[in-house]
Amino acid sequence: MTQTRVHRFDADTAVTRLEDGHWSARIDPGWSSIGGAPNGGYTLAVALAAASQALPGTEPLSTSVHYVKPAVSGPAEVEVEVIKRGRLKSTVSARLSQDGSERLRVLATCGERAALGWPGAFSPGPPRIPGRTAAWHHRWRPPARRRPSPTGSSTGSCRTPAG
Repeated sequence: MTQTRVHRFDADTAVTRLEDGHWSARIDPGWSSIGGAPNGGYTLAVALAAASQALPGTEPLSTSVHYVKPAVSGPAEVEVEVIKRGRLKSTVSARLSQDGSERLRVLATCGERAALGWPGAFSPGPPRIPGRTAAWHHRWRPPARRRPSPTGSSTGSCRTPAG
């Protein structure tokens, strides 16, 4: 029997369907950042997990999120509304709330990579960083110092009226 290991992030962003358009979640304290509030990217991922379940077989392609109020560790509810269901892409809105107070609102475009002709997996890898010697190739040099013009003109030319 083969066991599939679940990554901690997947477990901590899991949501449970309650009824049509409503999911429950638990905001894990392990994803807290400075000030003790859960990381915004983490809470966005929780909301997107519910949005993805509302549109099976799709994944978020583009998202816009508005953080209304900092989330806290503990139970949360995600309300999802499918705004437009399309052949290739669909638009969905998700609202994460805690204790009756909205914490964040998401508007996302979801779709299937294969249907859009996109690669099945996106893994760009790390950026290429030049070595130490390449960094010294382009040395910064201060601009050449110019003597100020006696007339105050920056071009150095001066015309006086004939007289």
